Amino acid sequence: MAAALPRTGRDLRLGAEPMLLSSAIGPPFCLPDLLRPLPDSIRQFSHRQPHASGDSNARRLPSAAHLLIECIVDRFARGRRDVRRMSATRHSIAAMFGREKKCETAEKRKRLHTSTSRATRRPDARLIRGDPATPPALRDERLTRVTGGPETPLRANLRRMQSPHTENWPARLWIVRHGESAGNVALRAAHAQGHHRIQLDTRDMDVPLSSLGERQSSALGSWFAENQAAPDAILSSPYVRARRTAEMAAAAAGWQIPITYDERLREKEFGIIDALTSAGVVSQYPEQATFRKSLGKFYHRAPGGESWCDVILRLRSVGDTLRLEYSGQRVLIVCHTVVVLCFRYLLEKLTEEEILAIDRQHNVANCSITSYAREAMRAGKWAPDVFNFVAPMREAGEKVTTEPDVPVASR
Repeated sequence: MAAALPRTGRDLRLGAEPMLLSSAIGPPFCLPDLLRPLPDSIRQFSHRQPHASGDSNARRLPSAAHLLIECIVDRFARGRRDVRRMSATRHSIAAMFGREKKCETAEKRKRLHTSTSRATRRPDARLIRGDPATPPALRDERLTRVTGGPETPLRANLRRMQSPHTENWPARLWIVRHGESAGNVALRAAHAQGHHRIQLDTRDMDVPLSSLGERQSSALGSWFAENQAAPDAILSSPYVRARRTAEMAAAAAGWQIPITYDERLREKEFGIIDALTSAGVVSQYPEQATFRKSLGKFYHRAPGGESWCDVILRLRSVGDTLRLEYSGQRVLIVCHTVVVLCFRYLLEKLTEEEILAIDRQHNVANCSITSYAREAMRAGKWAPDVFNFVAPMREAGEKVTTEPDVPVASR
C-alpha cells in the first residue's frame, strides 16, 4: 500500500510521524487535524510507535481510516483543494465510526418518549387547544398541572380564551348612545336655515351635552337604578358628550363604579367633510359625494376620515378586551351612533346589507339602550333583548331626540 502512495506518503505506517504528510497536504493541514473527527480510540491507535523489532509490516490503520488518508493525500497531490468536499468526506467517515453511538442515543430518546403515557399527554394538548369536550373542572385541574402552579389572573385569561365562545364573554352588555349634545342642536339649526356648515366653536371631541342631554343622562341612570342590577364596569368614549353621559348616569343611579375611557369607542371620524351638512358635502366636495354614492357608506372613507369598516376594525379589539377582562360581568358601554350600529354588526354577525337596512329604518336615539344577554347567544351570535330602547326618557317625561352626531352626511 505504501508503494502506491505519493512519495511523501512513504511513511504511512502507524509508527511513522503523522506530520510527514504536511508536504503533500499543504501547510494549513496535518494528519492530526484530519484525524480529529475520528473516535479517540482510532486516533490513539494511529499514534502508536512501531514495534521494537522494526518490522516494516507494522500495524496499519483500520481499512476505513486508511482509505480516508489515501483519498486526502491523492486529492491534494493533484492540487484539488476543495475544503468543503474534504470536510464532507471526513465527517462521513467519522459518522461511520460513530454510528453505534448515534443508534444508542436514538434508542435512549425513543425510550424517553414512550415512557410518558399518551393517555396523559393528549388531554393536556386538547386543553391548550381549548377542547370544549373537556369538563370545566378537569380543564382547571389540567391547566394547573400544565402551567406548573396555582390559578393566576394570566392563567385564568388563558382558560377563558381557550374555552367555548359562550363562556368567556360578559354576562350582559348594555350599549348606550350619549345624550343630546350641543352639536345635535347646531345640526338642527343648520338644516332649518339651509346652511352648508354646522356652526360650532369647539372640536368634535369637546362638544358638550345640551341641557336636555344632561336631563336625558340623569333619566337613564334613574331607570337603571330601578330596573336593572348595577353594572360591574362602565366603558365610555373619551369624547366629552359621552363622558358626561356616563358620569351623570352613574351619579343618578348611585353607582360607585370607576369609568374606563377607551379611545376605540370614539365616533367615526369624518375627515375633510367634518362639520358639513349633506348639502355642504355636495357643494364643497362633489367628487366625494359621487364616490360615496357609488361605493356606499359602509366602505367609503373621506380623505382624513374613516369608513364603517375602519370603525369595525377597532371594535374587534374591544371585543377581545371584553372577553379577557370582563368575562361573566355586566358591562355598560357609552358611545356614539355609528359605534352602536357597528357593535350590532359584530355581535350579531350581520352583513353589509343587513346593517345598512337597520340604519335606514332606525335613527339611534340619544340615551337609547341596546341590550344583550350572554345566555341568548347561539352559535357565536348575539341576539339583542332591546334595540333603540327609549323608555327611560319617556318615563321621565323627557323629549326623545334622534339627530345624528356631527358631522353628518346623507344616508
